[in-house]
Amino acid sequence: MKCKCRFLMTLVLCLAGIVGLRAQSGADRMNEIKLSGKYYTAEATDHDQDKAFVSAFSMLLGSINMALMEEEQPTITSFQLESHVKSIDIQRGADVMVFVYVEKSRLALMQTNGGGNAAQPSAPKVQNHSESQPTKVQTEVRPAAPSATPEVISRLVGVETFMSARWILDNARNMGEVSDYGSPRTMGNVEGCYILAVNEDKDVVGVLSPKTDGKRTDLRTGAVADMSRFKGCAAVCVRLNSK
Repeated sequence: MKCKCRFLMTLVLCLAGIVGLRAQSGADRMNEIKLSGKYYTAEATDHDQDKAFVSAFSMLLGSINMALMEEEQPTITSFQLESHVKSIDIQRGADVMVFVYVEKSRLALMQTNGGGNAAQPSAPKVQNHSESQPTKVQTEVRPAAPSATPEVISRLVGVETFMSARWILDNARNMGEVSDYGSPRTMGNVEGCYILAVNEDKDVVGVLSPKTDGKRTDLRTGAVADMSRFKGCAAVCVRLNSK
């Protein structure tokens, strides 16, 4: 009987040691990946492993696309990313932390592997969200009729961060409401696009209508947009699908 008890205790200790080694090995590998600088990474923790993975994956996609837009490169879709992502699961008490990563060197392959924004070299370049300014200061107010504002744009008007805006845009693109979104350089003719002005803190500080008579309307105020307010902001162009 004593032998059996000793055997069971030894077995339990061995199994605990194996689990500990696996967790340590996963943590070591995660830190190695982070420190290498060769990967895009994200992580999330949840009781449900699948939910943690979805959250981490979404954050990874968002951080990659933000970096791409800052560099005026074509963005990628979740479909382009999913086959390249690897993950490490680490048990944290009752929760599971999921760490996802993808090699930066695979980015070009993802961009050319269907979907995303097709780069258009001949497109006019718009820098720092600044456009040609009227010679007169515009004081007129042109309220945007709620019925004329597409639902997806109305949702964007109410968001504060680009992370929230990206969620809306990705879902709308998957649903066919949005044709594409990205930087002016990759979107071609941007006069018919809605514009999100995103500051250096990744906050959405303005949502502008397509151009009408050479002017855009600030959909948050209903006034003709004063483009000088958005100096230094990144422009995210949104093209809707025509119905």
